[in-house]
Amino acid sequence: MCELFSYFCAGDKRKEKFVATWLSHLLCDSQKPIETVLLCHHSTDDLKVNKLKNTISELGPVTVNSKNEHTKVEAGFNEDLVIFCLSADYVQRSEHFFNDVSTLMEGDGKNEVSYFMMEDSYQDLKKDLASKGIKRENVFFFDDPDEPSIFRIHRRKKKENSKKKTVYVSGCWDAAPMMEHVQKLTSSFTTVECHFPRKTRSIARMSKEDWSLITDKMISSDQYLIMISDDYFYDEITSMECELIRRRGKIIHIIDARKSKDREVPMWIRSMRIIPYERDDDVLNVLLLHLLDDQQGHDTIIISFHPSDLTNAERCLTMFRNGLSQCHVRLSSDFPDSKTLFQQIMKCQALILCLSEAFMEDKKCRKEVEVAHMMWKKLIPINLQSTPAQMERPDWLIKIIGYHQYANQEEINDILSQNVLLSKDNLKIENWIQRNITVPLHSDISTQISACRDGCVRGPQHTMTDAFGKVEVFAEGGLERRAAMYVRLSTNSDLKTVASLIIDHWGLEQPRLLISVTGEGSQIINNPSKSRVLTNALQNIVKEKGVWFTTDGATSEISKVIGQVVEKEDVNERPTVIGIASWEYLKMNENLVIKHGFGRWPATYSTREAIKASGEYHLNPFCSHFLLPHKCAVVNENGNSSVISTARFRTEFEEYIRQGKYALQKSRCPEAIPSLLLVVGGDPLQSLSMVKRSLDLRRPVVVLRGTGGFADTLANAFTKGRTDELKIMDILTHPARHHLSFVNLNDDRCRLGHTILDVLLNSISDDEQKLSLALGFDNSEKAMEHVFFDNRKTQRLEESFVTDLMLKAMREEKVDFVRLLIAECVDIEKFQLNNKDKLYTSKYLPDELRRQLGWDTIPTIENIRCFVVRMIAMDVFVEYDVNMDIRDHQVDPYFYLMVWSLLMMNLRDLSIFFWQHCKEPLPSALIASGILRQLRKGCQVTNRILADKLFKHEKEFVKLSCDVLQEFFEDNPEDTERLLMKPRPRWRNLSCMEIAFRLKHRPFMSHEACKIPIYRIWFGRISPENNSLRMIISVFFLGMFPFVLKFIDEFPNKSENQKDASCCSRLCDKIKTRIVEFYTAPIMRFSHTMASYLLFLTLFSYTLLAGFTDHFHWRAMLLYCWVITLMLDQIRELINGIEENKIFFGHKYRRERPSVVQVYFRDKWNYFDVTILCFYVIALALSFVPSYTAVEFSRVFMAMSLIAFFMRILKTFSAIEELGPKLWMIAAMAKDLMFFVIILMVFVVSYAIAAYSVIYPESVVDWDLIANVLRLGYWNLYGELLLEDLEAKEPDCSFDPAVYGADILPRCAVKHRRLIGMAMMGVYLLFANVMLLNILIAMFSDTYQRVQTKRNQKWNYERYALVKEFQRVPVIPMPLGALIYIHYLLRWIYRKCRRCTVVSNTEKVVSGKDLNEIETINCLERECVYLFMKKKTEESDAQKQITVQDISNIVSEQLTMRINRLQSFTETQLMSQISESLK
Repeated sequence: MCELFSYFCAGDKRKEKFVATWLSHLLCDSQKPIETVLLCHHSTDDLKVNKLKNTISELGPVTVNSKNEHTKVEAGFNEDLVIFCLSADYVQRSEHFFNDVSTLMEGDGKNEVSYFMMEDSYQDLKKDLASKGIKRENVFFFDDPDEPSIFRIHRRKKKENSKKKTVYVSGCWDAAPMMEHVQKLTSSFTTVECHFPRKTRSIARMSKEDWSLITDKMISSDQYLIMISDDYFYDEITSMECELIRRRGKIIHIIDARKSKDREVPMWIRSMRIIPYERDDDVLNVLLLHLLDDQQGHDTIIISFHPSDLTNAERCLTMFRNGLSQCHVRLSSDFPDSKTLFQQIMKCQALILCLSEAFMEDKKCRKEVEVAHMMWKKLIPINLQSTPAQMERPDWLIKIIGYHQYANQEEINDILSQNVLLSKDNLKIENWIQRNITVPLHSDISTQISACRDGCVRGPQHTMTDAFGKVEVFAEGGLERRAAMYVRLSTNSDLKTVASLIIDHWGLEQPRLLISVTGEGSQIINNPSKSRVLTNALQNIVKEKGVWFTTDGATSEISKVIGQVVEKEDVNERPTVIGIASWEYLKMNENLVIKHGFGRWPATYSTREAIKASGEYHLNPFCSHFLLPHKCAVVNENGNSSVISTARFRTEFEEYIRQGKYALQKSRCPEAIPSLLLVVGGDPLQSLSMVKRSLDLRRPVVVLRGTGGFADTLANAFTKGRTDELKIMDILTHPARHHLSFVNLNDDRCRLGHTILDVLLNSISDDEQKLSLALGFDNSEKAMEHVFFDNRKTQRLEESFVTDLMLKAMREEKVDFVRLLIAECVDIEKFQLNNKDKLYTSKYLPDELRRQLGWDTIPTIENIRCFVVRMIAMDVFVEYDVNMDIRDHQVDPYFYLMVWSLLMMNLRDLSIFFWQHCKEPLPSALIASGILRQLRKGCQVTNRILADKLFKHEKEFVKLSCDVLQEFFEDNPEDTERLLMKPRPRWRNLSCMEIAFRLKHRPFMSHEACKIPIYRIWFGRISPENNSLRMIISVFFLGMFPFVLKFIDEFPNKSENQKDASCCSRLCDKIKTRIVEFYTAPIMRFSHTMASYLLFLTLFSYTLLAGFTDHFHWRAMLLYCWVITLMLDQIRELINGIEENKIFFGHKYRRERPSVVQVYFRDKWNYFDVTILCFYVIALALSFVPSYTAVEFSRVFMAMSLIAFFMRILKTFSAIEELGPKLWMIAAMAKDLMFFVIILMVFVVSYAIAAYSVIYPESVVDWDLIANVLRLGYWNLYGELLLEDLEAKEPDCSFDPAVYGADILPRCAVKHRRLIGMAMMGVYLLFANVMLLNILIAMFSDTYQRVQTKRNQKWNYERYALVKEFQRVPVIPMPLGALIYIHYLLRWIYRKCRRCTVVSNTEKVVSGKDLNEIETINCLERECVYLFMKKKTEESDAQKQITVQDISNIVSEQLTMRINRLQSFTETQLMSQISESLK
């Protein structure tokens, strides 16, 4: 029998028969009892069908079998009821459904038939079902298809036009008059339709209509109304109805119509809102309207008062209208009769009570208060007496409002200033707490016991709680404060109500792990090692989502440790810490009591002041929520009294949460959550009691030895196996003592985290929970031990769960766990393809990435990829237009995951892990460092910490690429060039060298392995063994004697035709090949281009010296043509850059391509080239202007152009190892000089103006004056002191202004002015010439050293750039090279005229041979990565230092082994060993 009906049937055969009969009516509308049931379904619905099967089996004495397409059964069906579990797989994709239906129709008709929809897809199956005569009315539906339960089935009928709400009224026969009364009142409701059962019902007289009410009306109703009478829970029908209503999980209203209150009602009924039955039609009508009609309240406030207090009521009316202009305030006397008043109370927001002696004695006023209380209205009491002491409160008022202090008329302004009435969220919580959370009416225990015995009830009288809200707890420093929700309650409070408060109203997420901590841990804070062990263990726990901690709520050492751990977490992801502290022992608890009938939002609580107050402890500022229970006494049937302590309440509450009973209304089968009790120190009362109760409940307990108090006492007793204390002995002999675990914190090798994880994993049966917990502790070994030891378990894991677990492990950078999941249950390719968008969820992206991406940009996968492509100027997400088998070879999910981990900016180890498994590790490492470099450059200046972190990460990837290349170079030197130069389809047919050059990886390109292919490309087929003389001769003779040089010979397999060819033809072919190889070699192109350029400079220099007398002279015309060809060469470079962009970006990311100008000026020398050409064009244009000034300017610009043309030669020096670094030093020193000149000019200008004003005062301001002033300060730096001007005397100079003003003679300086000027010059030269210039020399020296250390990297990079450039330079040097451009132009025009489609062959065709060769290289590459990482791990392990503690541990282990061995010897064996050692 199911647990849900065990108390109902209790072995009574009559009741069991009733359940079976109800079950038959529910499933097939049959009067015949069902004993056997067959479930026909598809194998894909096994999980759902098993749930349904277990549910039906547990409801009654019914045998349930199941059948799918794999089950072999005999012809026909023998079961009483056949249920077809309909789904798309069963009806449309399987023939068994129609076969089974046909077999059933051909039978004798003794079987009942029912149809259940296993998924909400009736419309898809409608035609198939209609073909077999199955209509909608014959099909049952589940409210929740994923959780098929017998309590949640219904027949889906056509919706009526009426919008009435259906309410099922459940009542017993003895409540018939009351139900008639209710039926009469509800008949007038326009929006509610109520279904009432017959007056008298019994099992024997149950008709089809009665069964229909239970199986159809009751199950399909929206809400339920239970009329509790004296015999309600003792009647078979109503008691089963009550249980069914409870299991439906819908809204339940309860009206108490009992005449006697002696009989107890179930706990779940008591925890709900119960409204007493009212015989007054007006009151009952309003209450029913309020319950069933759900009419929305208005912003209305009603003031209830006695007629004798009219003056005070009008005064309150004026004050509330002035303070709450948004609300409509009215007096109770404004309404003509009680019915209208009650209806307005139902719609109002709050009821103000003008309390006086007349008010409390008046029955009408009392009724108004009780009605408002039953309808959950906010009650605001106002004391009309002058002092609170003058008012005696009756018991009925105390039970409704409580003992708290009432506001007087002067304090009304405080109520209005709080704006509590306008805060609907707080008001909703307040109303709920004041109706559901109660505290003992008497605080004294003896008074409670006396009241229980005098009233002949088992529990004490309760009243509304008087302390709740939000408290701001100030830490001991007084500055930090933390807000926490709190409530005072009774230790006898209903646990479901408490759980509802925490989860539903305080908004806490349902827990997934519960850690209970008891004890004060006095020896932890003072011992850093113990504190560190506990902190490390708790840090792994708090990272798990949905963790609840429960503590004693007091400030203790262990609470501080928990608080320190919690504070490290993000504010939005901190775990819940619930403090459960006794109200009566709490210091300054009066600060938490509500004020004027309102909760404290917030209350302030200072721990500094609480230390001085009376009491035992004060609140812990690190708790997020507080439950403050007050002790409650109860008396049993024998008259014996007992006190429910806080420890008992806490244990029962934790067990209630652990068993998952808080979700009983939402789920039929509550799921237990992992939990344990952590004993840290503690006292022999509360801690012992909690340990004892935890063992009774089979909850794991972890005792920390070394924390003092009860923990050490229990650990010592457990070690010895005996103790003199009886209570501790009870624990040692407890049947569940195996749930006890001990951890010695005095041992430096203790593994508290592992112990906690072991305990929790052993207490969990669900593999998904085990994996989540193991992930929280980052312990892949335990996950392997408890979950993945059996391969069959991985098949039972939900794919969505595994995906979420993998994402969480990746985001938390738990590499070992990621490796385990990939090895056991994650298909990495499928995971990467299906979770592209989840990886880039906005809330998990770092703020720096969002800023660089653009705050307004939605972080979709496409936007992220465009950002990466734009950032590194290269498409690394290539999609190929090739065969599917080739495409499959190129799929690399690890690369995409590596890019994701790089963009997260803080997943260093995870990115390296993904890189290790990339199919092409070397280019992947280069791209990774390029991404990190761009991310670092995009960081804000203020975010230097992140920038430094990214810089270290970037250097690590650069080092990895260089180390892997070195490993490959050492193991496979003959394949290294193929590795570097082979085009790779995965990277748009780019080689590793081209990728490194594009991303400016100078350390990689400076590797010795990279120099070899650069050297070979530079020389082409020309042998490097040629000396300089041969090279020079070949250059100057323009290749007419190519046989002077040596070439690299190839030995191809000669065919028969080649062997038969004549010697003359072979010689001609060889000559032709040599000439082509000679001219196409980059070194020859470079040499010929330089020779041509030198001829150009010679012609330009001669023409400039001889003058441009005739523009049409052959020299001038030749020079013009030559410059034009140089311009065409710049256009060629621009077109080449555009073509390269197409290769690097492809068609998909064409929008991310940089502009033509950006492409052209990527080479900084092009700025110089454009400047040269602009100067020359300006000079040429000015030369045609018939003006002397224009001709002079033309000559100046020509001269500047010549200088620039000469400087352009420096670009070619970068290919020379000795000259190239000098150029970079000059460029770096020029930058230093620019900043230095700014400082220098401050000295120069200040001295020049000051000295000139002293030597030559009252000068005329003009341009000559400015030139003379600057000349004085500037040329002094170079030793030109201009003493002949300063020391000149008449007649060589003149004091007459007219003379020196007309520039006839220079101006003379007065002697004393001259001396002052000389003194100023001496000081100036001391600072400027000696100090500043030496600082400049030191800066140059530092720059020289800095460039010199990186000269190899820079030179190899620039040399490769030069080689790439001269691979594209025309074979014929300028100006004859213009003929090639003409050829290109004519070919383009021809194709346009023929309308040919010109396709840029940016992607080479990938053949099977190329693919195999690339795959071979990749295998060698991955092998080198594996060997390198293995070697690196071994080296790091070898370099790990052994501490003194490690040595002592090894020695102690060896000694222990020796001692144990000696103790195992007998006396004879020991003597023989000694004798052998003496020999």
